[in-house]
Amino acid sequence: MLGSALDGRSFPATAAGYRRLRHGARSFGVLRRAGVECTGSYGAALTRHLRTEGIEATEANQTR
Repeated sequence: MLGSALDGRSFPATAAGYRRLRHGARSFGVLRRAGVECTGSYGAALTRHLRTEGIEATEANQTR
């Protein structure tokens, strides 16, 4: 679903956590792109990881 929360799990900001996140996201279907909420270095590291895996990742601003 576009614009809807599908899950609420948490993952550690580590390579293993990023792999678990990817695996969990793919359980909903093909993972082609992801929006990463700006969270400083955590968001930047996740964005780099996703892009390395061939997933289009865009950093998104937090809503207020």
